[in-house]
Amino acid sequence: MIERSLFSSDHEAFRDAFRRFMDKEIAPFHEQWEEQGYVDRKVWNKAGENGFLCMTMPEEYGGAGADKLYSVVQMEELGRGGFTGIGTACTARSSRLTSFTTARKPRKRNTCPNWPAARWWAPSR
Repeated sequence: MIERSLFSSDHEAFRDAFRRFMDKEIAPFHEQWEEQGYVDRKVWNKAGENGFLCMTMPEEYGGAGADKLYSVVQMEELGRGGFTGIGTACTARSSRLTSFTTARKPRKRNTCPNWPAARWWAPSR
């Protein structure tokens, strides 16, 4: 097998933290979410509190300013766990960053800081 050199030790530390988050906050509820057809808002809020949302958004707008490999780590771990519903929603929510890159500064200042904190985009009922 070819050794992976794509990720830094910081990416791997993030992977460990996100894996622990998944074990505690996603795995126990995943089946219930699949049955009800949506992911409960609580997990989105907890993900935001832990810095797991919109990580590549610049810090001045509430994100971590992280490189895109952190999102790759997240997608790998969600796939590894078989977490389809939240995994699809999580990657779809990355499209918010397209809105971010095309938004004018006033909109960025007023709207974007809500995204990493999951204040109004949590896909639940």
